[in-house]
Amino acid sequence: MFADNEIKYSLMKKLIAVLSLITIALLPLFAQSGIDTAALVGIWKLEEAGFYVAGEKEVKSFDACRLSRNFIFEQGGKVRYHYYEGSIDDCYMGQPEEYSWTLQDSVLTLISPQSINRQIVRRLADDVLLLETYLQERIEVPGDKLTEEILNTIHYDRYRRVDKPVYFEGSKPIE
Repeated sequence: MFADNEIKYSLMKKLIAVLSLITIALLPLFAQSGIDTAALVGIWKLEEAGFYVAGEKEVKSFDACRLSRNFIFEQGGKVRYHYYEGSIDDCYMGQPEEYSWTLQDSVLTLISPQSINRQIVRRLADDVLLLETYLQERIEVPGDKLTEEILNTIHYDRYRRVDKPVYFEGSKPIE
């Protein structure tokens, strides 16, 4: 009987040791509080944009001109946004907008001298980045339900990582 208890005790010690090693090995996976900022560095081209109405996704009908919008995230916390407006036949390119950026938990913050813009990073995998409107709280507009609905609409932009800068051939500068 004493030998059986000794064997059980020895097995239990080994089991506890193995479980402890597994827990220690997996701890970094559970301790992450968001997305690795290094994964954001690179060039991201707009692939789809839209918004949600009553939980349903509504896709905006952007052609190749507007789908040329892109972000270039750099290591040092700087980002350039290249904006295109119009259509294939009449495409306009804005001046690149420059921001500093931070990513904390899943909130991407873009800061320029003129504005602070926050987006929720919903997914960053398989070279796809999904950004959504960040609303801290619902905005109330007494007496104007339409404006209230517009201000509280969640917009999304889906970007795909690309290898080289994006430029829409034939676009004209916005003046």
